[in-house]
Amino acid sequence: MKAAEGVVNGGLNGAYANRSGNGDADSGDGWAYRGRGLFQLTGRANYRAFSEWHEANFGEGIDFEAEPGRAAEPVYAVRSAVFFWLSHDLPDLADAGLTDGATDSITRRVNRYTDSYNARKEIMRGLRDGGQFDGICRFSVARPRFEDAE
Repeated sequence: MKAAEGVVNGGLNGAYANRSGNGDADSGDGWAYRGRGLFQLTGRANYRAFSEWHEANFGEGIDFEAEPGRAAEPVYAVRSAVFFWLSHDLPDLADAGLTDGATDSITRRVNRYTDSYNARKEIMRGLRDGGQFDGICRFSVARPRFEDAE
């Protein structure tokens, strides 16, 4: 198991070297600042920015750059996703409604080079049309938001 971890560790160090505030492959930053949280917070600079945003919004002086593993704790995993959502101006894109176009816009902003555009649209359509929210709330595509079902 240790050998496999070393391969992954080394691979991430190389893949994320000199990106998003990380040092070179020998710094270990790729592994230390690997994706954590619901939206996979990645890169030293993003952990630093999350620390600053978190302090400003929650008043908790947690240094996620110094303690990156804390971003995987459930409360911080959710908060890091909110940080990402807001810091990448995704609410404005989401306000376009539950449409293929809005889904593509968000996907381009989140992960431009992914090959999952069609899969993400299928997930959105399933949520929009699948009935999971019937009796709880309803979608309004004309005025994009959830509305109470009552």
